[in-house]
Amino acid sequence: MTSLTTNIYNATLDCSFAPYLGSYSFFSSITTHPPGPPNLINAFFQQGITHAFGFNQPEALNSFACCLEQDETNAMCHWGMSYGFGPFLNKPKSSDQDLSLAVQYSRLAESYLDDSYKPEEIALVKATRLRFPNTQTPQSEASKNYRDAMKALVTKNTPFSNHADMLTLYAESEMDLSMSLGLDYYKNSKQTTHGDATESTANALKALHKVMLIAPDHTMALHLFIHATEPLTPGTDAAQGEQSADLLKDLNLYGSGHLEHMPGHLFLRVGRYNDVIQNNILASTADDLYDLNGHIPYGPAHNVYFLSVAAQLDGQSQVAITYADKMRDIYETGHFDDGPGAEEGWNALLLAYLRFGMYDKVLSDVLSLPPPAGLGLLEGCNYAELLGNFARGVANFKTGKLEEASSNLKDLESIFSCADFNSRYHDRSVVAKYTLESLIEGDVTKLKAAADEQNSWTYNSPPHWSLSSNTCLGEMYMETTQFESALASFRADLTEYPNNPWGLYGLYEAMAAMPETYDEEEVAEALAAAEKAWERSDQVLKTSCYTV
Repeated sequence: MTSLTTNIYNATLDCSFAPYLGSYSFFSSITTHPPGPPNLINAFFQQGITHAFGFNQPEALNSFACCLEQDETNAMCHWGMSYGFGPFLNKPKSSDQDLSLAVQYSRLAESYLDDSYKPEEIALVKATRLRFPNTQTPQSEASKNYRDAMKALVTKNTPFSNHADMLTLYAESEMDLSMSLGLDYYKNSKQTTHGDATESTANALKALHKVMLIAPDHTMALHLFIHATEPLTPGTDAAQGEQSADLLKDLNLYGSGHLEHMPGHLFLRVGRYNDVIQNNILASTADDLYDLNGHIPYGPAHNVYFLSVAAQLDGQSQVAITYADKMRDIYETGHFDDGPGAEEGWNALLLAYLRFGMYDKVLSDVLSLPPPAGLGLLEGCNYAELLGNFARGVANFKTGKLEEASSNLKDLESIFSCADFNSRYHDRSVVAKYTLESLIEGDVTKLKAAADEQNSWTYNSPPHWSLSSNTCLGEMYMETTQFESALASFRADLTEYPNNPWGLYGLYEAMAAMPETYDEEEVAEALAAAEKAWERSDQVLKTSCYTV
């Protein structure tokens, strides 16, 4: 069938790939018209909306286009195309090309409306015209107009005030608006602290709470609620999202890597590191399925990096190393722009080695310096090479090669001062520089500066720097018998990563060094807690930091 779709959406369709995406039905079902088969049209639409709820826009668009292949004048299938080209939380603004297509599809959706469509379908299509009015209106302004329209639709005593899908899309519009304005969900959001919720976040949370009473298995509502609660204080406030994470985990949407991955964002904040690992193994498996079938996964490197960081925190060295190494395979297949991209992620493997004191592995890794050609990196002036020099500098120093370590530090500094060095990597480069300087110079103030820098970062998950400056600073304080300061550093690490064995072991060390403050029973309890948290590890717990 030839349709208007073919003229606008210039992509090869594959309507045969049908990964498992659960059974939740948006709007229960959408309105269809003969001669298109209603069950098939709805199947493609529901597949598309779930892909979109999992932020996989290319696959969502493929499904919505397959929907249009069956019913070329279907308003909701055209709405789906406009939704698929629009912004979302991880991409707050559409490209010029995507915006143009979103505008065209929203116009077509409106043009095909008639009295046969459900009231909620008509209302949503008309609201979406405000989201994509034209290509000239600033996107933040259009996002506000769309938010206002959605808010009006779900306000108390309106026909849609208890409509789970409309409430969820309203909540998304509030969160998208925050992102389009460059705002975080909470004021002054750091790794371990946060201020008040923005007005949009507060409104979104209120709507999402309502959805969970109406439709507790709503895929998108659960997804959004995790995003809205994960920046809260780890271990305490962030636990507000734990039930949603468990519900999304239990849905086991193994056809969507991102929806399998998302519970891990919350689990990391409450110290459930092995659950993070298990969810991201499922996510990575889903991503591999897409690649094997010639389809596009969303965020495959992000998923395995998250997995590796969690495995490092949990003491599972082989898991951490295996999946950090898998990131390189992902970049070599062309997924450069993932989060992290190749410049940050190529040498993440070296930090996994350092976490477990595997210095020989760092020094024997021939792919780290220089990184291979073809990754889109600026030769001699990129973060991957800076990270490679940092890791080798630490490994050289720890294996007695002091001159080589000093040479690595000079190369690191040279890259850092390069005129074309990407400023987005400045913060983690500062941590690398101070940490290596502190090691070579034996200067605790340099490591304190590294920890202060890392502790000042705006919330991001997983962290851009998978090592803990706090535990390393604690170990350096232990070496200089500053036990109270060491205790504070280990507690800071546990605040950021609750119940992690590295921080717990450091806490035990510091308490054991202060018998006048902590009795034998308290010290024994601290050691038992560290050993309990370490129970899945394949290594012997001997220190909280191998970098100093």
